[in-house]
Amino acid sequence: MNTRIAMTLGVALVATLPLAVGCTTTDVEEEEVEETRGGGRRRFADEVEEKPRIGGPDDPENEDITREPIPGPPVQPESAPEVDDRPLASERTGDDPPKLKIDETPEQEALFSRAKHAYDEERWDKAIERFRRYVKDSRFGGRSEEAMYLDAEANFRAEKYEAAYKAYVDFLEAFPLTTRRLEVGDRLHQIGVAYITGRVEKQYLAVSVGDRALGRDILEMVVRDYEFEAFADDALFHLAEDSLRKGLPDEAAEELRDLIFRYPQSEWVPIAEFKLVESFLAMSKGYVYDVSAIRAAERQLAKYLVRYPEGDRAKEAEELLADIREKLAQRELGTAEFYSGEPESARVYLVALLREFPDTDAAATAREMLRDMGFEAPEPAALIVRDDEKKDRSTGIPEMSGPDVGPGYVPPTRPDDSPTGSGY
Repeated sequence: MNTRIAMTLGVALVATLPLAVGCTTTDVEEEEVEETRGGGRRRFADEVEEKPRIGGPDDPENEDITREPIPGPPVQPESAPEVDDRPLASERTGDDPPKLKIDETPEQEALFSRAKHAYDEERWDKAIERFRRYVKDSRFGGRSEEAMYLDAEANFRAEKYEAAYKAYVDFLEAFPLTTRRLEVGDRLHQIGVAYITGRVEKQYLAVSVGDRALGRDILEMVVRDYEFEAFADDALFHLAEDSLRKGLPDEAAEELRDLIFRYPQSEWVPIAEFKLVESFLAMSKGYVYDVSAIRAAERQLAKYLVRYPEGDRAKEAEELLADIREKLAQRELGTAEFYSGEPESARVYLVALLREFPDTDAAATAREMLRDMGFEAPEPAALIVRDDEKKDRSTGIPEMSGPDVGPGYVPPTRPDDSPTGSGY
């Protein structure tokens, strides 16, 4: 009995011993690890001192030692280079480029196919409806670029020009880097010309009405965004004609000068030179007071005849120039008559008339007036003035004259070539 009690107490005492000293078995193990770490460096140094030094391969003490090479990283076998077995461009047959994978569902693919089929059969309304549904379903993915372009083309071919214009603009906004940009610009140019010339009309409440303003907006966009394309000069010419039609000669003259300056090789340049005369004459308020616009028209006509003596409107230009010169001469004659009571003052205007307009009917009247006043009419040779002395009486700037350029001619670099003051 006593022996069993003693054994029980002994077991309990052993179980509670770690608690009595304030640590666990784990703590004891950690302390041993720390001790090992702390003394590791010292023990390693002792072991090194105790081991015999190993010499090189020539050391006689190491004759029986075989040195094995230190294994390195495994050597990877050389892989054969990837071979592109696709045919070269020169070996391909057919004109179609390799097809790229298009991200679209089978339903979207079928819808595009039906839309293209309707387009090829010129069923424009069906094609437009299906192309737009495809773009909406694909959320501008898949073949949306082609779908939007063909949508605009279908409207254009169906002569729905306003809808086509909006479709082309939407297409450019959605795909600004498209390779079809030039084709779209040409279509916009054609639509703009059709509207601004009145060849097509806009539908408004089931009534056809002209919309030249829409045509002007489109052509202004074309000139701005397609400045260096072949149709830009044509767009600019139609803008100038529209300004003349609306009674805005100042704007027309500016647009015509812009055309002549920016596109000197354009087929529209000769007619633009003549239209510039019409613009100047439209600016004129008459021959009584300010004749600067008429003077500009006179100089422009002289330029036209020098540059295009065999032009389509050369005969018309000659007749118009003669009429302008006669009216300007009559104006000088009226001024001389106003000063008829002062012979010396009247003589100044009459001689100036003979000098500037010797081939007019007013010149013959001026000679008679000089004789009636007791003055001798100067001979034609005496009326010749050196170029460096002759000045444009409307501006005071020296001008050029001679058989090669015509009377009143002013070089194109002259800053005051028009009544508006902007050079040509």
